[in-house]
Amino acid sequence: MTIYRLPKRGPAKTSDYLSQAIGAGAYLDVISVDGSGELDELMVLSPNTNFGVTLATDGTTILSKTYTQLNALTQSLRFVSAFAEVDESGTATGKYLIHIKGISFLESLVARVTNTGGASATFDIFGKYTLS
Repeated sequence: MTIYRLPKRGPAKTSDYLSQAIGAGAYLDVISVDGSGELDELMVLSPNTNFGVTLATDGTTILSKTYTQLNALTQSLRFVSAFAEVDESGTATGKYLIHIKGISFLESLVARVTNTGGASATFDIFGKYTLS
Protein backbone atom coordinates (compact mmCIF):
# COMPACT_ATOMS: atom_id res chain seq x y z
CA MET A 1 0.00 0.00 0.00
CA THR A 2 1.29 3.45 -0.93
CA ILE A 3 0.68 6.38 1.38
CA TYR A 4 0.58 9.82 -0.19
CA ARG A 5 1.16 13.01 1.75
CA LEU A 6 -0.63 16.13 0.73
CA PRO A 7 1.58 19.19 0.35
CA LYS A 8 1.65 21.40 3.38
CA ARG A 9 -0.60 24.41 2.87
CA GLY A 10 0.48 27.87 3.83
CA PRO A 11 -1.75 30.52 5.37
CA ALA A 12 -4.74 31.71 3.34
CA LYS A 13 -4.36 35.00 1.51
CA THR A 14 -7.23 37.24 0.47
CA SER A 15 -8.01 39.88 -2.13
CA ASP A 16 -10.85 42.11 -1.07
CA TYR A 17 -12.32 44.81 -3.34
CA LEU A 18 -15.49 46.31 -1.88
CA SER A 19 -17.24 48.97 -3.97
CA GLN A 20 -14.64 48.63 -6.73
CA ALA A 21 -15.52 50.60 -9.87
CA ILE A 22 -14.51 48.98 -13.16
CA GLY A 23 -14.91 51.04 -16.31
CA ALA A 24 -16.86 49.96 -19.39
CA GLY A 25 -14.97 47.21 -21.18
CA ALA A 26 -12.19 47.26 -18.55
CA TYR A 27 -10.97 44.54 -16.22
CA LEU A 28 -9.39 44.05 -12.81
CA ASP A 29 -6.89 41.29 -11.99
CA VAL A 30 -8.20 40.32 -8.57
CA ILE A 31 -5.51 37.70 -7.95
CA SER A 32 -2.20 37.33 -9.75
CA VAL A 33 0.21 35.01 -7.99
CA ASP A 34 3.14 32.72 -8.82
CA GLY A 35 3.59 29.38 -7.07
CA SER A 36 1.46 26.31 -6.47
CA GLY A 37 -1.71 26.21 -4.44
CA GLU A 38 -5.47 26.45 -4.64
CA LEU A 39 -8.05 29.10 -5.31
CA ASP A 40 -10.29 28.46 -2.32
CA GLU A 41 -12.98 30.82 -3.56
CA LEU A 42 -13.71 33.82 -5.73
CA MET A 43 -16.93 35.78 -5.27
CA VAL A 44 -18.05 38.61 -7.56
CA LEU A 45 -21.21 40.60 -6.80
CA SER A 46 -22.44 42.94 -9.56
CA PRO A 47 -25.31 45.42 -9.99
CA ASN A 48 -26.07 43.92 -13.43
CA THR A 49 -25.34 40.88 -15.60
CA ASN A 50 -22.74 42.66 -17.75
CA PHE A 51 -19.61 41.04 -16.37
CA GLY A 52 -17.46 37.97 -16.67
CA VAL A 53 -14.62 36.05 -15.08
CA THR A 54 -11.41 34.71 -16.57
CA LEU A 55 -9.20 32.20 -14.76
CA ALA A 56 -5.74 31.24 -15.94
CA THR A 57 -3.71 28.56 -14.21
CA ASP A 58 -0.13 27.76 -15.09
CA GLY A 59 -0.23 30.13 -18.06
CA THR A 60 -3.35 28.58 -19.63
CA THR A 61 -6.83 30.10 -19.63
CA ILE A 62 -9.13 27.48 -18.12
CA LEU A 63 -12.29 29.59 -17.87
CA SER A 64 -13.38 32.74 -19.67
CA LYS A 65 -17.14 33.22 -19.49
CA THR A 66 -19.70 35.94 -18.92
CA TYR A 67 -22.23 35.87 -16.12
CA THR A 68 -24.95 34.82 -18.60
CA GLN A 69 -22.84 31.91 -19.91
CA LEU A 70 -21.97 30.72 -16.40
CA ASN A 71 -25.59 31.06 -15.25
CA ALA A 72 -26.61 28.66 -18.02
CA LEU A 73 -23.94 26.16 -16.87
CA THR A 74 -24.44 26.47 -13.10
CA GLN A 75 -26.43 23.26 -12.70
CA SER A 76 -23.83 21.28 -14.68
CA LEU A 77 -20.60 22.50 -13.06
CA ARG A 78 -19.56 21.72 -9.49
CA PHE A 79 -16.92 24.43 -9.12
CA VAL A 80 -18.95 27.46 -10.25
CA SER A 81 -22.28 29.06 -9.40
CA ALA A 82 -23.86 32.07 -11.09
CA PHE A 83 -27.23 33.35 -9.96
CA ALA A 84 -29.36 36.36 -9.09
CA GLU A 85 -29.09 37.24 -5.41
CA VAL A 86 -32.22 37.07 -3.27
CA ASP A 87 -32.91 38.33 0.26
CA GLU A 88 -34.22 36.27 3.20
CA SER A 89 -37.79 36.43 1.89
CA GLY A 90 -36.78 35.22 -1.59
CA THR A 91 -37.12 38.64 -3.24
CA ALA A 92 -34.55 39.51 -5.91
CA THR A 93 -32.07 42.17 -4.74
CA GLY A 94 -31.10 43.31 -8.24
CA LYS A 95 -27.55 41.98 -7.77
CA TYR A 96 -25.86 39.11 -9.57
CA LEU A 97 -23.25 36.73 -8.21
CA ILE A 98 -20.53 34.47 -9.56
CA HIS A 99 -18.89 32.12 -7.06
CA ILE A 100 -15.97 29.86 -8.03
CA LYS A 101 -14.19 27.43 -5.72
CA GLY A 102 -11.60 24.67 -5.57
CA ILE A 103 -9.24 25.43 -8.47
CA SER A 104 -5.72 23.98 -8.06
CA PHE A 105 -2.64 25.41 -9.76
CA LEU A 106 1.02 24.36 -9.95
CA GLU A 107 2.86 27.44 -11.23
CA SER A 108 0.54 30.47 -11.29
CA LEU A 109 -2.97 31.79 -10.96
CA VAL A 110 -4.64 34.85 -12.47
CA ALA A 111 -8.27 35.64 -11.62
CA ARG A 112 -9.74 38.51 -13.67
CA VAL A 113 -13.12 40.25 -13.52
CA THR A 114 -14.25 42.06 -16.67
CA ASN A 115 -17.00 44.64 -17.00
CA THR A 116 -18.58 43.71 -20.35
CA GLY A 117 -21.15 46.52 -20.18
CA GLY A 118 -21.23 49.91 -21.84
CA ALA A 119 -20.95 51.87 -18.57
CA SER A 120 -18.79 51.79 -15.46
CA ALA A 121 -20.11 49.53 -12.69
CA THR A 122 -19.27 49.01 -9.03
CA PHE A 123 -18.48 45.47 -7.90
CA ASP A 124 -17.93 43.74 -4.58
CA ILE A 125 -15.18 41.15 -5.08
CA PHE A 126 -13.58 38.72 -2.66
CA GLY A 127 -10.91 36.15 -3.43
CA LYS A 128 -9.18 33.67 -1.14
CA TYR A 129 -6.28 31.43 -2.12
CA THR A 130 -3.67 29.29 -0.40
CA LEU A 131 -0.12 28.64 -1.55
CA SER A 132 1.47 25.24 -0.89
